[in-house]
Amino acid sequence: MAYCYACNRDTDISGAVFCPYCGVRLPSRKRAPVREVTDELSVYHWLDYGEENVFLDYSVQRTDDFSYCIHDTRANDLRIKRLFKTEPDTIYYVTVDVKTEDVINRENQKNPIGACISTNDWFCSRSLFGTNDWQTVGVLGRSDNAGNLMVSLNLGYTFNTCCGSVWFENIRLTPAKTYTEGDNIWRFLAVLVTESGIETYDEETGHQLSLSHTMSEAERAVIRESLYNFERDFNRDGEGLIGAKVDILETRAKCTAYSKTDVGYLISGPDACRYLEENGVNIEAYDHVFMIVCQPSLPVRYYGLGGLPIKNRVGFSFILHTDVDNCLHYLSGKGENTWPSAIYMHEFLHSIESCANSLGLPVPMVDGERPGYADRDEYRLWYHDFIHNIIHGNPTGCGVDSRILRLRPSLFQP
Repeated sequence: MAYCYACNRDTDISGAVFCPYCGVRLPSRKRAPVREVTDELSVYHWLDYGEENVFLDYSVQRTDDFSYCIHDTRANDLRIKRLFKTEPDTIYYVTVDVKTEDVINRENQKNPIGACISTNDWFCSRSLFGTNDWQTVGVLGRSDNAGNLMVSLNLGYTFNTCCGSVWFENIRLTPAKTYTEGDNIWRFLAVLVTESGIETYDEETGHQLSLSHTMSEAERAVIRESLYNFERDFNRDGEGLIGAKVDILETRAKCTAYSKTDVGYLISGPDACRYLEENGVNIEAYDHVFMIVCQPSLPVRYYGLGGLPIKNRVGFSFILHTDVDNCLHYLSGKGENTWPSAIYMHEFLHSIESCANSLGLPVPMVDGERPGYADRDEYRLWYHDFIHNIIHGNPTGCGVDSRILRLRPSLFQP
């Protein structure tokens, strides 16, 4: 049996080269279109072009009898959804083998999503673009109270319409606890960007912005010392539940990859990823990356930013010092009621918060109110209770689910 893309019909004429209905040359691959929607299998499309090109492909496979294939020459967000019955309220690591051909994102060029998998239409794996032979991608997901876990096989995603072909097979669900027995030490990489600059015309202000800065030895020394103290404080306050190992990398490769957002200029996760990979940094060996920059007088409305992955779930925080004197004063702990580790702890916990939200686990907002806690050492006791799930007086939860603290991203790199 062959399927005609032109008129969306099957032909069961053995050995047919051309479609008997419209005369178009038939594909040589044997495919069965996915048409029936059931409780366990369904198809989603963002743009309705008529019958979708979604198949069971019996001629392209890695180890299974067939693969799921999505093909479209027109930009779209297409998904095959599989509903799995699992243990209730359980976190799983879902892995799928993926092969692609000419996958292009037509909509989002800055931070694109291509061929990928997701769970419960929320948590996405890394994306594949272009043409790739079989490789494995993975993503976390949590089943509901009835044991339902939805896995989506995607060509494109929300605000990311794509075209091309992608095949999926060998879907595997492994309880996340299998990966998390034992080591609970989070691996942090702190990157000190010692040379940074920006040269751009700011359309909002109508002025040319031209800045450049090289960190002095005093700046580098106080930042290094604050990171040593963060590792010490993290391990002390973690009390064995969670720990930290911080590696410090000083790079002299100048970074100019600033972009402007509603909070001012920043170095985004995708731009940071490109910068680090171009300079030979293996991001996936870590669980969280801090990028630390001094750029005096850069117009911003933040100190640190965090909460989104930089690559394959590896957490990312951008920390910017816009005043050298304040950097030296604050990070040395000379300010009243200061706890310099707070900037690193706060931004890291944004990633924990994001992970919990993606898995449907309740967690207090890191930037939310802190009733019942005195502003002592920049709310150090609140951060401690957040980690240990003992926040009091919070109607939305008592802290972070302890399962999250053992889901170190480096454990889940397929």
